[in-house]
Amino acid sequence: MNPFRALPTALYISLATLALQAQPVPWQPWSPASFAKGKTEKKLVLVDAEATWCHWCHVMDEKTYSDPKIRALLQAHFVAIKADIDVHPDAHELFEDIGWPGTAIYGPDGTVLYRHRGFIPPNEFREVLEGFILDQKNGSLKPWAETMTTPKDTPPEFSDLASARDLALSLMDDTYDLDQGGWGSSQKYPIAANVAAAFAEAARRKDGGWRLRSLYTLKQQRAITDPVWGGVFQYSVGPTWHDVHFEKLTGLQAGYLENLAEAHRVTGDADFLKDADAVLKYLRRFMQHPDGGFSATMDADVGGYDKSVPFVDGHLFYALDDPGRVKRGLPRIDQRRYASVNGQMIAALASLQRSTGEETLLAEARAALTFADANLMEQGGYRHNAEAREAFFLGDQLGMLRGLLALHECTGESALLDRAEGLAAFMDQQFSDGKGLFRSRTLAVNAAPAIGAFAEIRTPFEDNGQAAHLLLRLYAFTGKEAHRERSKSLLRMLGSKQKLEDQGRWLGEFVQAADEALEEPSHLVVVGPRQDPRTLELFHAALKSGRPNLAVILHDPADGAPKNPDLGFPPLKKPAAFLCGKGTCSSPLTTAEAVLEAAR
Repeated sequence: MNPFRALPTALYISLATLALQAQPVPWQPWSPASFAKGKTEKKLVLVDAEATWCHWCHVMDEKTYSDPKIRALLQAHFVAIKADIDVHPDAHELFEDIGWPGTAIYGPDGTVLYRHRGFIPPNEFREVLEGFILDQKNGSLKPWAETMTTPKDTPPEFSDLASARDLALSLMDDTYDLDQGGWGSSQKYPIAANVAAAFAEAARRKDGGWRLRSLYTLKQQRAITDPVWGGVFQYSVGPTWHDVHFEKLTGLQAGYLENLAEAHRVTGDADFLKDADAVLKYLRRFMQHPDGGFSATMDADVGGYDKSVPFVDGHLFYALDDPGRVKRGLPRIDQRRYASVNGQMIAALASLQRSTGEETLLAEARAALTFADANLMEQGGYRHNAEAREAFFLGDQLGMLRGLLALHECTGESALLDRAEGLAAFMDQQFSDGKGLFRSRTLAVNAAPAIGAFAEIRTPFEDNGQAAHLLLRLYAFTGKEAHRERSKSLLRMLGSKQKLEDQGRWLGEFVQAADEALEEPSHLVVVGPRQDPRTLELFHAALKSGRPNLAVILHDPADGAPKNPDLGFPPLKKPAAFLCGKGTCSSPLTTAEAVLEAAR
């Protein structure tokens, strides 16, 4: 069936149809019940996967879903579902490969019939809908044949993890843009995990080329930062960094801050801290909540979401100075505080505090954690937001695990490490798919068999790569072999040639995790009373290290044995630090200068 052929309009014109044209689309919520409604009523199911910050999603609503004939077709023949991909991470996972707006059509039995990337003009979309209506009438509906819709479980093809790592690193090498910086050339995204992986490869291999790639990328990304309010925009549409798409996602700000903090630790270049200050200025002014935590996104345009506000295109709005922008109104801010985003922000603030020593950053990180604990924590895990109760999502657990580990490292508080271990155990209990990977969401309990989109629960590559990396950090801090073995199991499941090649440029987490799985971590252990100024001076010096796969540990002998039993030290006459690795430790380091030198 060719869904783009035109059908005689007269086939559908009736008095009832004319009445339907005047009514809005009866959007149903993203839920299993909406797919069940399609089955019960024997209707096709349409999903509009959108983001409130997405410019072309607004255009699709304004131009296509407002078309009277399209509204009539949807009213009569479809269950129409609108899925906000920020509110519903499972919708994000399912439709990420087609982007936003993403359009999917399912048969009444839940079979995928159609998937489309991006904006669809009204006339074209009307032909698509009419084609499927006629196919349903004739009993000729056929499943969507695109291979990209469902990732296949491909077995590992490498006998050792090093070979998988080498392929992933080669793919990262191949997709690096030597001219513009960054990874990929069709659109320019700030991929924080790749920048971090390149820094780690530079140090591990003593390869200045990888370091230059990270630094050049960060300098080039200044072109997609807001020169007035600060903050990094989502991406550049074209092959350079100068065709900006103006959404600002807080998760991207977090990754950018971590990269900038690491760049400063590696180079000492204060310009990277200036870049970070500009991002913080934006976050504190627009996204930070007084009681802790950060809002999720800022829209690309003014009035794209709220039709009571005069529309201002992002290209015009972001060309204005601050007074000019304020006069036109603000782009919509999604005020919801998602666990995934706030965990990433906790990690970013902790990383920046390591570089600057600013206690304000720690206070902001603690406030975000306090909010998440009070409002999102339940049954040992984190809900996506305060309203989400239908499931737990893997991305939220990973974000918060990242935040807990980063905050533990820069404070030395053992309670945070205990909580990180508890969250890892929750992940293993709730998300394991029985084959070695983590599912993207938890399974419904005592629910009817799901159909349509809810029958598919994926095991996302990037999330599982991040889980492997974080479990290795847990191993570095605790010495518990189970964390490393679980990480290696994940990496082996991800490490097939097909899966790695399918990831394209998005391989940074896998490369970092595979590198760390193939070697023992190093430890920089500061031993002394935690309130002693001499101990704190050594600890703050240790935190400035840019060495990869290094765990900085603050150990006060008065607290008893350390979490990692291999790193116990007797009480000392004065505070000292020890660089440990490969079964040995250095002689005591008793000055900040000596610690900095050892940590390079």
